[in-house]
Parts: sequence; structure tokens; C-alpha cells
Amino acid sequence: GLIGVPTITIEAAGSTSLVQVGNEYLLNPVAGGVGPRLTFSGAPVAVDMWTGWAPIGAEQSGTGYDVAWKN
Repeated sequence: GLIGVPTITIEAAGSTSLVQVGNEYLLNPVAGGVGPRLTFSGAPVAVDMWTGWAPIGAEQSGTGYDVAWKN
């Protein structure tokens, strides 16, 4: 993790934990370690990137990750 950057766990059910680190989201394994950043078209998804929309859950799938969003 990054030193001094607040980490907020959004959801940790299943095998993937969706966390907010600073202004970005990570898809970490629940068992430990750091996963990939949540990205859209190759760029990190930032908090408030889309007004009113926020990721609320994520799970690793056979082809990547499935992310649930809330508006």
C-alpha cells in the first residue's frame, strides 16, 4: 500500500475486495495482497469520475473482473 494514503474497504465479500485508496479504486484479493486498479479505457477510475455513479462491489471472473455500480 501507499504510506499516508487512507484506504477504505467498500466491499469484501467473495474472493475480491473493492477498496478506495486515495482517489482511485483497487481490486484486491481478500486473502491478501494488492490487486489491479479499476480502469476504464486504460485510465484509472477516479472517485466522482462520473457524477452520481460509484462502484459498490467487485468479483474476479474468468475473463477479468465484474464490477457492480450504484447511481
